[in-house]
Amino acid sequence: AERRQVAIGRSAERNAEWSERVHALRRERVREELVRARRARAARVEAHDDLEYRRLSAQALAAEKERLRLEHSTREEARRAAAAARRRRHEALDTFYADQLEMLHGELAREEAGLALRERASHSLELSIDAEARREQRALLRQLHDRRGASRLA
Repeated sequence: AERRQVAIGRSAERNAEWSERVHALRRERVREELVRARRARAARVEAHDDLEYRRLSAQALAAEKERLRLEHSTREEARRAAAAARRRRHEALDTFYADQLEMLHGELAREEAGLALRERASHSLELSIDAEARREQRALLRQLHDRRGASRLA
């Protein structure tokens, strides 16, 4: 019976050792499962963070592209406006100078016409003065001739 007690004691020890090993294995499995779950959660968080980073980077890149496009568009619009203003200013100056030149040509033409009229009037006056002077000379010559002819007859 003592043997039986010893056998039962040994059996109980083996059962206790086996039970302890089972508990140790279960604890190890639970610990590994917790480590695996933590790693999986960390990987999911990291993947989520990576996706969020990529999304934010893409969003920032799109915003920067839009800013650059707007900046370029604004610069191009300003360049076009400046070019249009320059073109209008040049056209206005061209028109102004053309009008001034036309007025100058008109004034010169009027002055030339006035000069030509004065020259014709002066030439006509000279001709009339010359004709009058010739008439007067003829009349004077006739008078002299008539006096000489009368003095010869007398």
